[in-house]
Amino acid sequence: MSYSLRSHHRDWLKRLNHRCQFSGQRAGGHGHRYNFHHTHSGAYGHEKPGWNLLLLTPWAHRLVHTLGGTPMLGMQKNAVTIQNRRAKRLLCSWLWSFPNPLQRLFHLVCRMGGVGGVFLLGAISLFVYAMSQL
Repeated sequence: MSYSLRSHHRDWLKRLNHRCQFSGQRAGGHGHRYNFHHTHSGAYGHEKPGWNLLLLTPWAHRLVHTLGGTPMLGMQKNAVTIQNRRAKRLLCSWLWSFPNPLQRLFHLVCRMGGVGGVFLLGAISLFVYAMSQL
């Protein structure tokens, strides 16, 4: 976690309404655990809450790292490094390195928030279902 993040911590929680940007659940504050998630490594030291820095519940943070193939590493600082090392050994490594297409979609849903995020997930689900019926 960068110094920039720590020095603005309370302001950013307030700006993001103490809500997980994925699930909308309360995150931060009295008894509510939370994690900040960088959407790409270039964001360290240049955080923009809600855009390249997402406020997530611990469950949602594990989910985004599970989408990257590192489910048990979501809370470790080297989770992205491990994901990228694993990706280099696979065919089409760009599909697996951080952020991979599923993680990018997760980031987009979080950025849209609320109704926009639900609409996007619904549209994608309908598309996948329609394609499976062909």
